[in-house]
Amino acid sequence: MTLLHPPPLSNITSATNSFVIVSGDSIGGKYITIVDENFNTIISNVCNELEYSDSCIKVLVDLQDSVGHGKVYNIFTSNNNVESYLVYMYNTPLTSTCDQLVPLSMLDCLICGNVKQALQYFNNNITTQQLQDYFGNITHYYYNVYNTHE
Repeated sequence: MTLLHPPPLSNITSATNSFVIVSGDSIGGKYITIVDENFNTIISNVCNELEYSDSCIKVLVDLQDSVGHGKVYNIFTSNNNVESYLVYMYNTPLTSTCDQLVPLSMLDCLICGNVKQALQYFNNNITTQQLQDYFGNITHYYYNVYNTHE
């Protein structure tokens, strides 16, 4: 694998497909858009690292949540398949010493799909299925900006 800090426009060609990587600096890091030969956007996000080889493009995205999750995307150049998995940006989950932030950490785990870590915030009597049934497909949450003094 080669660590890549691409110029503003790069072209990666594999035996079967060609990809264009458009990058630029942003406040959160380097913004990357990867487009295939049919002009389909494969990924468009701020990334922390980008590696590539003849068979795979690997992108690391910091999810910037309270637990320190990151997501690695493997884009296989032979068939445009994308696989992703979660990592901890600091090798272990970040933990809070403030009890009021525990629900925030639990929700962050559910949003990114890390149910195993979310269960760590509960007692041993709850199952993964009960947790998923209760919260459903949670995608984001909103802060209560009107009642900040409780």
